Amino acid sequence: MASEESVLAVVSRVIDVRPSRSQITDARERALILAALHDAFGSTAMAAQRCEGWMPAPQPVSMDRQALKTLRRARADYLCTLKADGSRYVLVMLEIGEDSLAVMVSRTLEMYEVPLVAQPRHFAAGTEAVGAALAGTVLDGELVVRDAGMRYMVFDALVICGQQLRTHELTTRMTAVYRHFEVYNMPTGASTQEIEAEVEQSDKVIPLPADTPLQIQAKRWWVVGDLDRMWAGRAALGSPVDGVVFMRRVGVCPGTDRTMFKWKASHTVDICLGTEGQALVAVDGQLRDAASALAEHAGRRKRARCAPVSVELNPLAEVLMSNARDGVSPVVECEIRLENDRVVLVPTKERSDKACPNDVSTVALTIAAAGDSIALTTLKGACDGEDPSMMRGQMVHG
Repeated sequence: MASEESVLAVVSRVIDVRPSRSQITDARERALILAALHDAFGSTAMAAQRCEGWMPAPQPVSMDRQALKTLRRARADYLCTLKADGSRYVLVMLEIGEDSLAVMVSRTLEMYEVPLVAQPRHFAAGTEAVGAALAGTVLDGELVVRDAGMRYMVFDALVICGQQLRTHELTTRMTAVYRHFEVYNMPTGASTQEIEAEVEQSDKVIPLPADTPLQIQAKRWWVVGDLDRMWAGRAALGSPVDGVVFMRRVGVCPGTDRTMFKWKASHTVDICLGTEGQALVAVDGQLRDAASALAEHAGRRKRARCAPVSVELNPLAEVLMSNARDGVSPVVECEIRLENDRVVLVPTKERSDKACPNDVSTVALTIAAAGDSIALTTLKGACDGEDPSMMRGQMVHG
């Protein structure tokens, strides 16, 4: 087992990132919030066919050579933004009875109330005949730790002031976010009355002071041709950056969106660990040993034999295995390393925002993308319209 010193060295990687201490557990409130969430993403019908804990927020797929070709061919249809190294949360503002609630929902459907002040129309359900929503506001973003508090970095809006926006262009959706949710700093020590007066005058949504201060920041989207400039200025985001996300200008796809891409300098997958340190992935809703599941997956698709998969049992892995329940660890993010003919998964941090590991298909695709090892220069070339097939010298194949 890990020494005391090595365990202390990884404690920061197993601490939960939660937006508040006020968790919503009431079954009726949770059901209403979840209904508003699915209504916003257009996933109400899909939810009945998915597992109980399914989160409808779009999930990108890893950038591989095929995605690179798609991006080059349809680059005018895409925008890009920096990927912050944070936890995914959807902000839902709605009315339940006579109460106006602002709730952050995690990927595992944990719900936390956050103290926000806004005009009533930001909480009220829509009343228009077309495009009315169950919630007043629904935003998608990443929660990151910054300085002595947290910052919610918004990259999409599904509902604003009771109106559905998911069929609108991304630029239109984000314009509404910039209008109401820019970072807004009240003077230190401002009273609730002063904040409410500012909300009435400016129509901004402003967090109230809390034990853990929260700010809301609208992220910037760029045309893909400006990828180089965006990446060069990534320090201005003020939070750790671990990649780039590419999203279509039009359209929101609930769940896994194979037209939405993420590029990371290193490729990662989310797995669980078994009692012997073996990797576990999801197959048809059940946990399976990753090595055998990947081999079967490759066989069904008549692909080459899958390389052997193992986990590096570093101190973080040992801490998580010691917290295992029923022989299964919490979900852990692992960096993929290709070593000769082997795939080594190196645990890097606990994913407290996820209840289930990646499914076998996602893991197989991500390992394949790691084999492509698309360099930043190659990505920039595709964004400028260069043919990826002519840039193989800039790819490192595993």
